[in-house]
Amino acid sequence: MNASEYKLISSQRYLDSAKVAEKQADQDYDVVIGQAIEIDGHECHIVIDGHHSLAAAALDGVVPNIRIATETESDREGIDDLDDYLESHWMDSDWYYIADGSLVF
Repeated sequence: MNASEYKLISSQRYLDSAKVAEKQADQDYDVVIGQAIEIDGHECHIVIDGHHSLAAAALDGVVPNIRIATETESDREGIDDLDDYLESHWMDSDWYYIADGSLVF
């Protein structure tokens, strides 16, 4: 699936440059995103796993391999509240749109 088909959000800003380089060398562009959520009337997906692979793909100018996680994989099972779901995936920064870096909230 093409990353541009999704409005990807994250709260992870930290990237280890050595890990990104390793992903580039391995051509590991696999990214797992959560099932669709709605924020301010827009469908979004949280990047659950693959931040370094996503960065490697961008640097190499290739389309990442996007896979939507199951409800169980995304830790969504039993969580109905959006705030609780976002909190369960919070990493190290405010939530932002990966495409342009602008803040979600």
